[in-house]
Amino acid sequence: MGNCDSKVGEVATECKDEAPIAQTLETPEDVPLWKQIADNQAKEVEASAEAIKQWEAEEAVKKEQQKAEEEAAKAVTEAKAEDAAKADAAKKSKAKKKAASPKKKAAATEAAAEDKPAEAAAAAAAAAEAPAPAAPEAAPAAAGSAMDRAQIKERDAAFAKRPKKEQDDLGKKMRVAAKEGNLMEVKGLLDQGVSPNVPDKDGWIAIMEASQAGQAECCQVLLDFGGDAKATLKLGEWGMTALHFAARNGHLECAKILAPASKLAEKNFQSKTAADVAKANGHKDIAKICKVKAES
Repeated sequence: MGNCDSKVGEVATECKDEAPIAQTLETPEDVPLWKQIADNQAKEVEASAEAIKQWEAEEAVKKEQQKAEEEAAKAVTEAKAEDAAKADAAKKSKAKKKAASPKKKAAATEAAAEDKPAEAAAAAAAAAEAPAPAAPEAAPAAAGSAMDRAQIKERDAAFAKRPKKEQDDLGKKMRVAAKEGNLMEVKGLLDQGVSPNVPDKDGWIAIMEASQAGQAECCQVLLDFGGDAKATLKLGEWGMTALHFAARNGHLECAKILAPASKLAEKNFQSKTAADVAKANGHKDIAKICKVKAES
């Protein structure tokens, strides 16, 4: 066979002994756009997961440090009480020895023995009641551990004092991030004190957007930080809750997260509960979750 001149990614057109043969080899530029996008998204997800792990590790270190400081403060208080008790015991022992001296000294010694134990006891009590060194002030709850009701109430009250336009802008950012499943953005906004329940003109809040889009992780974080699973739309499909959207779209993981926190008997504009909606759309697994919880 004759020799052909060819190069990777180019068409070989010169052959000495045979007719030209067209041959095209795939190059990196031929990778489909959809695959490039998918690869990029996978890398972003991986980077996001790594950032979350790092954040969680830092929080664990902070908790360990706080625990160590509290234990050290407790040890200091116990040591002071123990020293005071030893001093009291030593004074009592000394008083007993003096009591064995001549009678003239006995009266004075006895009086001193009565006063000194009282002083030692007072010192021990003061040491025991002395406040332990102040532990580091607790930082605001970060988006890695759920907030309690008092913290949520305090956060929402502070957020309500911000200018209305700022509230609306931050609320929109929260809803968009929840819909897109941008967990880092959602956590970042929560850490900034943004309420997860800022509605748009129709009553949509972040947890509804996350549920509608099947973003289970965002649903969980929003719920942990005060997201209202019982909230309903006011306009449009009024009466719809986050659980209704999960039921309609077949988002099982979202439904599992939302069901325990939802009012399962809530009916939408069609007088249907979330279980009814799931059943009507062929999502029997979700209908069962809602029904079991509703009957329990």
